[in-house]
Amino acid sequence: YPSDSISSNEWFAQSTTTHAAVLHDVSVALYTGNVGSLEVALRDSSYRLRDLLTLFSFPVYFMDYGDGQLIGYGCDGNHD
Repeated sequence: YPSDSISSNEWFAQSTTTHAAVLHDVSVALYTGNVGSLEVALRDSSYRLRDLLTLFSFPVYFMDYGDGQLIGYGCDGNHD
């Protein structure tokens, strides 16, 4: 992720964590899991964004649902 290759400088410029401070007026909810290649790739960045928002004292709802067992309802923890 992303599917197109870009340089690390371009990725940094587009990363949500680079621009976290502008989210001060936004209610943010982050959900992450650990099953499937997409979830695994995005999981660390979800934690980093949560930590930055907390550092800025912005309210953030965060749920790491792991393999989906916490959510139930047939969730398998994958991004589907």
